Amino acid sequence: MGISIAPVRRLTATAFLLACSAAFARVEAADFYQGKTISNIVGFGPGGGYDLYARLVAKHLGNHIPGNPGFVVRNMPGAGSRIAGNFLSNVAAQDGTVLGFLSSAIVLDQLLDPSERRFDTRNLIWIGRLNDIAQVAVVWHTAPALTVEQAKEKQIVLAASSPLNLSATLPLAFNRMVGTKFKVVPGYTTDMVLAMQRGETDGVGGTSWEPLKVTYASLLKDNLIRMLYMMGIERHPDLPDVPSLPEFGRTEEDKQVFRLLGSISDIGRSIVAGPGTPMDRVEMLRGAVAEMIKDPAFIADAAQLQLGINYLPGPALQRMVDQLTGSPSVVIEKARAVTAPQVGSK
Repeated sequence: MGISIAPVRRLTATAFLLACSAAFARVEAADFYQGKTISNIVGFGPGGGYDLYARLVAKHLGNHIPGNPGFVVRNMPGAGSRIAGNFLSNVAAQDGTVLGFLSSAIVLDQLLDPSERRFDTRNLIWIGRLNDIAQVAVVWHTAPALTVEQAKEKQIVLAASSPLNLSATLPLAFNRMVGTKFKVVPGYTTDMVLAMQRGETDGVGGTSWEPLKVTYASLLKDNLIRMLYMMGIERHPDLPDVPSLPEFGRTEEDKQVFRLLGSISDIGRSIVAGPGTPMDRVEMLRGAVAEMIKDPAFIADAAQLQLGINYLPGPALQRMVDQLTGSPSVVIEKARAVTAPQVGSK
């Protein structure tokens, strides 16, 4: 009995058409970006973390985009990146020539406080995450409790920056959902880890992992600083033994609340595009970022600037944000309630 080769021919023809389509898309992108300039809109002032990542991308991403467009960085600080987000969504060209570097809290902020918002984060298009913003809650080794479980029995005092910062609101959420006895002392403007060393507090409600591991490397090595939890959705590669927030949820609803609160760390230093950006250019930009983070020149510059890279591809980042923004209203309401500042906080 003869074997039909028609299906093989059809598959070959399909593969050929797909290859031609991809090649045509790159040619079209090269034609579009040739001689153009892409603006990186930063929701903060010059010199900060978001600005440094935006300038690093501005230096390298054009080398991986057909047509080799130029880049310019524009700082639009204010209102927790809301000014920059509004510009990106409602003013900027929606053609792939404007990218945004917005606060990693922008999604959670809108879910918990949707008032006075002139754009919708659900409509932003996520190109890729360059790095997470890992934060940890820590205690000194002589604290009355060294784990979350122990903190259900003994009170520990945690320093925080402002009453509205996650370093203050997240310990309160633990008290209300897990039954811990954290006492939050907000208002610290100096080094909270140093205050912990001096005995002013037992620990810190939240501090960035990157500077902590550099500045206090010897204390970490000697096990003088203990980790309570990672303020993220997933465990961090640097700290595989430190539990992430959802692990403390006693119900599925509580796990979803903790996922929302941990999203700030996992969204991290991400690149976004305006809601009207054509999807063919979105895919091209996502591919360019994926190539850029493997570029030895990019890697060398990131290392020189001491900028960590924990890349998350655009599609995975988009799925994560879509899941967060699609959280049930009961979860959002509970997140709002359990993070409300305690009465009397200044």
